[in-house]
Amino acid sequence: MWKNLIQKAKVCNSDVMWTWFPPATALVISFFVYFCKINGQLFLTINGLQNVTGTTIWSNITILGDGMLATILIILLIRRRPDVVWTIAVASILSVIILRTGKMIFNTPRPPMIFEEGSFFLSGPCYRRNGFPSGHATTAFTIGGSLVMMYRNTIFRYAIFVIAGIIAISRVMVGIHWPIDILAGMIIGWVSSWLALVIVKQKGWQVGPWKQKIVGLILLTASIVSITGYDTGYPRAFWFHRIISIIVILAGSYELAHVYSPTYALRGLSITKRTFLLLKKAINPELP
Repeated sequence: MWKNLIQKAKVCNSDVMWTWFPPATALVISFFVYFCKINGQLFLTINGLQNVTGTTIWSNITILGDGMLATILIILLIRRRPDVVWTIAVASILSVIILRTGKMIFNTPRPPMIFEEGSFFLSGPCYRRNGFPSGHATTAFTIGGSLVMMYRNTIFRYAIFVIAGIIAISRVMVGIHWPIDILAGMIIGWVSSWLALVIVKQKGWQVGPWKQKIVGLILLTASIVSITGYDTGYPRAFWFHRIISIIVILAGSYELAHVYSPTYALRGLSITKRTFLLLKKAINPELP
């Protein structure tokens, strides 16, 4: 009995830490950066690391925080964890409302409006205003926060947090956001995730089969739109964008087929395997 109580206490403390420590830390760092007036210098220091890493890698990483591309990825959870998909959907609505309100109120200048051209690394669109808070960072931590709060695997939690952090930092690396912008985005995304989790639980919003199917179809449609007519604004990430979209369409179709009927999913998988074998033989007839 005591072992069970101790284990529950550890889980509870872990959940509290993961819920409040990240946004609280981001808030403290934000105040430090603001009151010490090191936002500009910190931007140049982080952005200058491209001398070592190069530019292309950050153009590819930053599109993972794009609202469209990040959202379609959650279709991979539509069958196994529809509750997570539903929570992320609610969190996304909340975060977008807070984000857009913040951008309209503050309307802060971005680095390209402050620094001279050539004095820092700039990749992608040259936006000049509405920098605070960062939309990509908000998206990354909205999805990341929801995953961290709804999965209890420690390694998974750390991995998701690090990935979301790298995506957020990429906004400074591509030269379009200040450090304080991404810190604000982190806070908004994380708090929105927590609010969504509370709302879904208190309201008792269940993810019924019809909701699961409708949300899945919307995400699959968005995946198709992503590969056919959506521009992330980063030409260097063209192929990475297309590869992600293709993987999401194929894997998402399989997951969604399982939601409608496991039989359809198995048939689809069988047809895909046969098609792959036919293509393999067509490319090289000598293969077995």
